[in-house]
Amino acid sequence: MIDRLRGDLDIRLLRTLHLLLTESSVSRVAGLLGQSQPAVSAALKRLRITLGDPLLVRGAGGRLVPSERGVTLIDIV
Repeated sequence: MIDRLRGDLDIRLLRTLHLLLTESSVSRVAGLLGQSQPAVSAALKRLRITLGDPLLVRGAGGRLVPSERGVTLIDIV
């Protein structure tokens, strides 16, 4: 699976993916990366399209939680 990721995603997008999956907050990840929230949201959209999965979904209290596939990608990324 990681070989497929390498061809479609650059290192910045993989770093964003890892932070999104571990931080579960677009705003927090934007701050960590020094980017705007819309830029990180756009990256998440690109990741969702490329990987064919929502990656993060709304959980209890509206908090983002990794999807089943998102959980499997945490260690890979």
